[in-house]
Amino acid sequence: MLLEKYVVDVIEGKRSAPLMQKVLLGASGAYRSFVTLRHIAYDKKWCKSYEAPVPVVSIGNIVAGGVGKTPLVRKLAEALSRKRKVAILTRGFRGKVEKSDKTLLWKGENPLICGDEPFWLGSKLPHVAVWIGKDRSRSAVHAAFHGAEILILDDGMQHRKLARNADIVVMDVEDLWGGGHFLPRGYLRDLPARLQQARLIVLMQAKNQEALECAQQALEPYTKAPLVGMSLQVTADLKDKKVGLFCAIGRPERFLRTVHELGARVKAEMYGLDHRFFTQEHLEEFSRRAEKQGAELLVCTEKDSVKLPSHLQLSLPLFPLPAELKIHAGEEHWNHLIKELLDD
Repeated sequence: MLLEKYVVDVIEGKRSAPLMQKVLLGASGAYRSFVTLRHIAYDKKWCKSYEAPVPVVSIGNIVAGGVGKTPLVRKLAEALSRKRKVAILTRGFRGKVEKSDKTLLWKGENPLICGDEPFWLGSKLPHVAVWIGKDRSRSAVHAAFHGAEILILDDGMQHRKLARNADIVVMDVEDLWGGGHFLPRGYLRDLPARLQQARLIVLMQAKNQEALECAQQALEPYTKAPLVGMSLQVTADLKDKKVGLFCAIGRPERFLRTVHELGARVKAEMYGLDHRFFTQEHLEEFSRRAEKQGAELLVCTEKDSVKLPSHLQLSLPLFPLPAELKIHAGEEHWNHLIKELLDD
């Protein structure tokens, strides 16, 4: 974990390490070559893709890290499940199932077993089946056998083992290319040319037409896919509240900015790496520290709240901030894709 934190700090320029930057740059070139060769293997049909018996729509990205894929999976599942039986296929990142060869239908299992994102999706979508396992082709077989009519492939852009009918690509309008380098020197994990496959591109944090048009100019050499501008909206009233803030997500600075925009006065902060679990001891110590610094409550994301230890008792009340995706531009493109998927 310490090495991961060190590398993240180097990538984001928080730590000066010229030698490490050169090492990471070399590894970045090797990673890009691997990604290129893998796509060639699938494009030439040297590697086979499984064709599911029902339509598959993938939600993914070309940049690693938190850009809002999971809330978008929820939004798409809600839209499609009004008329079709929907199943979500997810890897269950950092859960015990991911480290095994099992395929699991979520029925309330602990986030340590299934991963935080499947737990959150299952909790929010009780009428949608959530299948967990690193082999999404096998999950697709199980889901279709159990009556699913449309499959949503979570974080599926690189999972070419399973063919899909449509790719929705999620991008961060404030950092389209993940710092301009492939992993591990930057956050790019796929070729920009892969955007040609996109049926729709969702630009997160694109809150106005100007942001959408700037992104369109940058994307024009790579794709003609229609663009939709979205952002996560929090409606809680935190005006003048003194808070302690903690989270373990891909872009914690975004959450901090959101809390400030809600009018809160942040007195203490605690951050963990994406998908990590906070221990009870860490949370109790943070609560005491925040209280000493003047905080009157603790805030975290809903995704973090599902990872909290059971029977947690803290010195300050805890308030997970609810957030939903709002469409700011291009809603007609989103509605058109939903109609296409339901008509297939």
